[in-house]
Amino acid sequence: MKSLKMYLCMHIMVFLGTINAGGGDPQNMLQAAILNDSKEGVEKAVRIGADINENIGSQSSNKQTPLLMAYSIKHQNAVQALLGAGAKPDENLLKKAFVQNDFDSALVFIKQVPSLSNQWLEY
Repeated sequence: MKSLKMYLCMHIMVFLGTINAGGGDPQNMLQAAILNDSKEGVEKAVRIGADINENIGSQSSNKQTPLLMAYSIKHQNAVQALLGAGAKPDENLLKKAFVQNDFDSALVFIKQVPSLSNQWLEY
């Protein structure tokens, strides 16, 4: 069932122009795995070379890190897989967590990248 879901998601994304038709591209696979909240899909994309800290998205205004994308759409399996693979939270992600009063996630992000807390202490 998951593979059918991922297949349909990839084809919809290609149709909408959000990714290229090159289904073997690791970044495209990563994006599809995030949209499907698939821990296994994220891990597979990382194994074959997806850059977990490279911005994804088809238009410059829509580009975001894979971690920010997964967090924004509340796909916790993908968030956990990305953090486990070494994705680095950035200031935008931390800001989003604080704005949403999601202090548990904010703490996880700060533990991952302690320098983020210094930026927030300055405010």
